[in-house]
Amino acid sequence: MHSNIKCLSALLVVLPFASCGKQPANEPELNAKSPGNLASAVNEGSRQIALLAAAEEFETLTESSFSADISTRDIMIAKARRAVAKVATYVSPELADELQSHLADIKSAQTNNAPADLAIASNEAFGALVSAVDGKQKIPVNVSLLDYAGFRFDADAQATPARFADMGKAVIFAQQQWAGIKSRKEIGKLSGRFSAALDNMELASRSGNVALARTTAKVELDMVDELETAFGR
Repeated sequence: MHSNIKCLSALLVVLPFASCGKQPANEPELNAKSPGNLASAVNEGSRQIALLAAAEEFETLTESSFSADISTRDIMIAKARRAVAKVATYVSPELADELQSHLADIKSAQTNNAPADLAIASNEAFGALVSAVDGKQKIPVNVSLLDYAGFRFDADAQATPARFADMGKAVIFAQQQWAGIKSRKEIGKLSGRFSAALDNMELASRSGNVALARTTAKVELDMVDELETAFGR
């Protein structure tokens, strides 16, 4: 429901398409370098798409951790594992190790039928993958990381007992991401409402009220959809 990964994939500014236009006649050097530039851009585009596709598998698993039955979660976990294998050639050794650690945490949570731990571990993998996306996108990566923060906050609220201290950390992270984009003209009409949504999450994280926390998380996640739409226009 709150996925913007497909949108990001579609809206990646992939340089090969720009390279297909006519080159000015007075730029022989650029023409000479075009094949190498094109190959490099194709490789970078493939990397970004692979990262986003893998992130989408973890986002789906995160969203479904509390609602899906064990067998359905097994299927989603297998898809996430395959997605990690596909990005192995595109990520740093450090990120590869981090993803394997998250997969181990996911396996442990699934074995123990601990949906909150499963959601958190899956969401951490999602956050790591979208954080690795670089280059220019029409929808900023900050938006995906606001999704990450909302998922984390909501998973904390559904844990037993609820993890209010970590909710506070999730809000701080969200505020940091929001600071990077809140002045963008594309989302000017949403800026005040989204800032208020984060303020309400912060208050909920200190309230000890699970129902309130879940309500504020839903508002934030729904508003992330609005940010995606606004940036995607």
